[in-house]
Amino acid sequence: MMVINFNANIRITINVCFVLFFSIGFYMLELKTQNLNIGDKVPEITIKAENTGNKQLTLPKPGTSLTILAFWYGACKGCITNFPNLEYLQNKFNDKIQIILVNFESQGMIDSTFKKYSVISSIYKLPKLPSITNDTLLHNLFTIEYYPHYVWIDGQGVVKHVTSTEEVNEQNIQAIILGNSLNVDDKSKELIFRLSKTTLLRELFYYNGELPKYYSAITRYIPARGLDGLITKIVDTLNNSVRISRNNMSIIDLFGNALSKGRGVNPYNSSFFDFGKRIRINTSDSIKFFFNTSNKLSIDEWRRENYFSYELVLPLAQESKAFDYMLSDLERYFNLKVNRKTETRKCFILIRTSEVDRIKTKYTQGRNYFDPGKDSTSLDIVYATTQQFVDRLSSLYQSNPVIFLDETQYAGRIDIKIKNDVAANIYQLKKYLKQTYDLDLIESERDVCIYELNDVF
Repeated sequence: MMVINFNANIRITINVCFVLFFSIGFYMLELKTQNLNIGDKVPEITIKAENTGNKQLTLPKPGTSLTILAFWYGACKGCITNFPNLEYLQNKFNDKIQIILVNFESQGMIDSTFKKYSVISSIYKLPKLPSITNDTLLHNLFTIEYYPHYVWIDGQGVVKHVTSTEEVNEQNIQAIILGNSLNVDDKSKELIFRLSKTTLLRELFYYNGELPKYYSAITRYIPARGLDGLITKIVDTLNNSVRISRNNMSIIDLFGNALSKGRGVNPYNSSFFDFGKRIRINTSDSIKFFFNTSNKLSIDEWRRENYFSYELVLPLAQESKAFDYMLSDLERYFNLKVNRKTETRKCFILIRTSEVDRIKTKYTQGRNYFDPGKDSTSLDIVYATTQQFVDRLSSLYQSNPVIFLDETQYAGRIDIKIKNDVAANIYQLKKYLKQTYDLDLIESERDVCIYELNDVF
């Protein structure tokens, strides 16, 4: 048995044919394909579609300069949030193009998704575009590994590009209509990694049918779809090993992940480091840590020079030491040293002011991915811990140099709702917490851990 822990807090046993990631919005689908590639001519296809006046649809659509097949599915947030853009582009270019939605799910399943999640139904609607459901034919013609996935077919029926969402814009569509070529990354040319099945270094280390029992490796940027920022942990009880992979991440992201033992990435976006308040970078070369437009590199060029991947495999009995080993590897490779210091800092400390429990949750579980129960006028804390509440306060007051701490010693789950106009001022917030929840944020000094990242000379 192989058990996988993904960063989205999903723990599954591999006995199914797919893995679903809500946090980054893609889905891996195993299908036998005829694998049409860029430059291939698409055979003429007649297929039933919704929103076509009960007429069958011919692909590619005759008389158009461009047909875009937009592959999507119901749990892909990135697919759904792009619907307004697709409808706008169709209306903008009218009969010069045809955008077609393609989904392997049934229409009933799609309708159920939009009905179930109120945030979808209140913000996003199914666009009035031709829609193919229950699809296997087109999925078998093209290699669909991740969603959203867009296949561009010109007026002669030739596959011109396979792209992600960012490339589907007015400028690129206009270029195709005018007969120009696009300078875009074609997703069909990129490598596909299935990190639940194989390691990054499989081809390098594979010997006699057996993977190595222990190794760590750092590689340069790997141009592979779905790999940027992907965090994976594999616990393999069959082979008595554990593997962690951190892929296409900046140096500061990698150090942040190691120092927080997998709980944080960029310290300036992580509550573990109080959004940068607990870390100092003392280095002569800041360019390798942070992108800056003044360095004459585009963001893509900077990533290719300053993104790295890390992987570690070690015996299962040493799982608790994995991030210590990771930190040591990073220090040696990047010629940097992490110093941990204790400093006395001014803090806002969350405490309870009475024994009356006015914060106990009324829920039995957390909120749904698509339906978090928040609105634009309030800060909602639902079925959370007091530490998570403190983390939210740290995020809310990122520009405030004060560190937030939890000293409530409250063990249960809590619900707290605060209007944004109250939360905007920390002293108004203090007063509101006292009156409503018997909580207070006291100002005091505490010894806190500070991390320094220094060059090694």
